Amino acid sequence: MVKKGRPTRYKPAYCQLLIEHAKRGLSFDAFAADCDVNIDTLYAWSGKHPLFSEAKKKAEAISQKVLESIGVSIAAGKSKGSGTGAWIFLMKNRLKWSDRVEVNGNTNSDFTLKYALDILPESLSPRKSVIKNDDSGGENQNG
Repeated sequence: MVKKGRPTRYKPAYCQLLIEHAKRGLSFDAFAADCDVNIDTLYAWSGKHPLFSEAKKKAEAISQKVLESIGVSIAAGKSKGSGTGAWIFLMKNRLKWSDRVEVNGNTNSDFTLKYALDILPESLSPRKSVIKNDDSGGENQNG
């Protein structure tokens, strides 16, 4: 049986090229432009070629490390005049970073509050009274 359709443009050399691409902090999707193919083609190659799939996983980790290193450099004051806001925006979009934490499911907020107050040093306490949750009904006790 003869296969019909366009021959693949995949080349095993793309594995190393993808790694080099990621060392510049660039995304897997952007590699499509380097190969002159559609993004969907890259994902198809990743599903069909185990070595390319492995290179994709490595490249994603390498790219993330590059981007995080830039952030560390900015935070340490080593990147004068750098675009902190642009870096944050990039991290939120590329790596799905977020400013807030989503909490799903049941949480025991009484325990969380009590625990937080118990571990907070007195010098940092926002108030003089501490909420105690004891067996007497959870009444407030002033300290």
